[in-house]
Amino acid sequence: MRSGSVCGSPCGGGAAEEHTHDLDAHFATLQRGITFVVESCGGGLCGFIEVSRRNYAEGCTTSPVAYIEGWYVDEESRRRTLGTRLVQAAEAWASMPTKKMSAP
Repeated sequence: MRSGSVCGSPCGGGAAEEHTHDLDAHFATLQRGITFVVESCGGGLCGFIEVSRRNYAEGCTTSPVAYIEGWYVDEESRRRTLGTRLVQAAEAWASMPTKKMSAP
């Protein structure tokens, strides 16, 4: 997966190169999750949700546990059910059967 700029970046300040480096490092490691994105009409992205399966999450008694790592919708794209649909996609992914995860 290639990293790139996201319009209205949720990351806050910092140079684009720093964010690109962080994203590259993140996606270079083995992931137990998925990222869903929403493309804006003008091209580019206006929202995403990143969900993973963790062996443990505080307050949960089952394992693995689906966990939302990050979720964002651009301000101008809010109130259009994009966030809801992103969460629904994450829920559908999380409900898919998976092999038992080994401890990290």
